[in-house]
Amino acid sequence: MDTILETDLEKNIESDKIEDIEENNTKKVEEPDKKILDFLCHYSYSLFIINSLILLGSFIVLTVLTVLYNSDLDKFFWINQLIKYCIVSIIQYTMSLLVIYKDVRVNYTRKVIHISYFLWPQLLDILLIKYEKNKFTEFWNVWIILCLLLALSEHVRKKIGIIDMMFKAVDRPEDRPYTLIWFSSQIISTLIIVIPFSVYFSRIDKIGLIFIPILINGLADGLAEPVGIRFGKHKYKTRACLSSREYERSYEGSACVFIVSTIIILAYYTYMSTYQYIFCTLLIPIITTFTEAYSPHTWDSPCIFFVVCSLLIVSTFL
Repeated sequence: MDTILETDLEKNIESDKIEDIEENNTKKVEEPDKKILDFLCHYSYSLFIINSLILLGSFIVLTVLTVLYNSDLDKFFWINQLIKYCIVSIIQYTMSLLVIYKDVRVNYTRKVIHISYFLWPQLLDILLIKYEKNKFTEFWNVWIILCLLLALSEHVRKKIGIIDMMFKAVDRPEDRPYTLIWFSSQIISTLIIVIPFSVYFSRIDKIGLIFIPILINGLADGLAEPVGIRFGKHKYKTRACLSSREYERSYEGSACVFIVSTIIILAYYTYMSTYQYIFCTLLIPIITTFTEAYSPHTWDSPCIFFVVCSLLIVSTFL
């Protein structure tokens, strides 16, 4: 009897040791992935001050350069910016009301806001309030967006209730405490990608092509999440950006990306040459689907924009 007890005790001790080793190994694997995110969270106030000073300095520099070299900056640019961000703010405020008072899922409201961030600016720029674009207008455009993202930081939200309320429309519970890091980095990286491609399409007189990645990102990828939530029965996992956290996606959602992307490309029949149309129809939907499937959680937008815009540029040589 004593021998049996001793054997069981030895097994339990050995089992505990193995579990401790596995736990330590897991920590060793996970810790490097989170170091950057944890650093950004831990020093968020210091980074907020640094970013504020950088934005203040860039404002002074941009103002001086604009006065010296582009004093006749198109007045319609400022009207465009004012209307653009008023519309976006109203949309985000409305979405936050739906989240707070109607229990609408943040997964849905976040997609609506994300679409509005890229769709409305292009509509205003191309169709409604046109202005002469140059390097100064683009720099000011980027500066305004960075200011708006800075305004969403926790240190501003604590002091201004309405901004804190608006943030609830994009603050998915599963993304906390890294919501703002992922949200802002996604917006900034997508912006960095969109601007040069937009300039190129404008120079070859094909500015309408920029709506393809916007629509694919907004509608195809935007609908994939609610479709996956409602109908997704077959799941697969993806990791978050700079983190070992795993998030679920569904094959049904990926199928939605493929179908909607195909419909969007088919709608551009009259805007493309025959070879360009065939090229885009055959390649963009399928490659976009795989891009969305394998891209990191919250970082699918910049990946989709880069891939689709790159394929569109290749198609312009056909």
